Amino acid sequence: MLNYAACLVVLSVLFVVLERLVPWRRDQKVLREGIVSDLLFLTINGHWLGPLLSMPWAYTWVRDHFDSVLGAVSLGGERTLATVFYLEAIALWPIWAQVALIFFVKDFLEWCVHNLLHRVPFLWQFHKVHHSIHDMDWIGVMRFHWMEKLIYDSFKYLLLVPLGIAPDVMLWLAIFSTFWGFYNHANIRIGMGPLRYFFNSPQMHIWHHAAKDPAPFLCNFGINLSLWDWIFGTVYWPEDREAPNAVGFDGDESFPRNFVEQELWPIRVRTLRPGNTNRRSRPLLRALGISVIVIAVIVLTYAI
Repeated sequence: MLNYAACLVVLSVLFVVLERLVPWRRDQKVLREGIVSDLLFLTINGHWLGPLLSMPWAYTWVRDHFDSVLGAVSLGGERTLATVFYLEAIALWPIWAQVALIFFVKDFLEWCVHNLLHRVPFLWQFHKVHHSIHDMDWIGVMRFHWMEKLIYDSFKYLLLVPLGIAPDVMLWLAIFSTFWGFYNHANIRIGMGPLRYFFNSPQMHIWHHAAKDPAPFLCNFGINLSLWDWIFGTVYWPEDREAPNAVGFDGDESFPRNFVEQELWPIRVRTLRPGNTNRRSRPLLRALGISVIVIAVIVLTYAI
């Protein structure tokens, strides 16, 4: 059986090597600003949160709880809400066919969620953590707030579980998405050529992270596939420029740069509102954040 954590280690080593062999921006440092925080994000989001939500047992846990809740709602006779909710449309399909179909469905759902993360102000506060990257490289894909992972996976489980997917399918797709996420953010000069109209790439995705640049804020939402951006007209990829002036977001100069404060950012936004000069609550928030993170690491470690 595939092990997500082991695959994550192999992929990490692969992209460290690739960035040394075929770098895109040769002057970019390996030990760049924020690398320590990103190693923490890789450890928490990749080695604990990722396996927790991607392993087949997580799928089974969600399915069992849906069964107990929906099965309790009677629709008359032997019919319950569970019998209506679960379509089981692809339950008997071979694994390769399930992987092929769910890859496209899952990627489109993630494209839609990614749109929401930029367009809904409340969700954007969480997504700012990912866009605080100033130097694009493979490990940057793991810089995201834990709530963002829950938002993505909640949509995916609610909409994909009823189809009757084999539990291992989600694990296979999680590993592929991790590979492609590393690739999209990597500092490597390996493009997609004519496949750029189908697959995402570092040369396309960097424009999604553009800051202090004429590039539009709402563009290039693709996760694995660029296909949806081309279809829905959200592509921005100028032919006369290789990369934007900078990456980040407008106003990120005041955004926290360390791991703990970035995890606490959405709480601080609600607690320390504009005009509030009382900062005495920040040490308490930091202590609370550290406690929550430590507890989460312990719980996830024992759960896995």
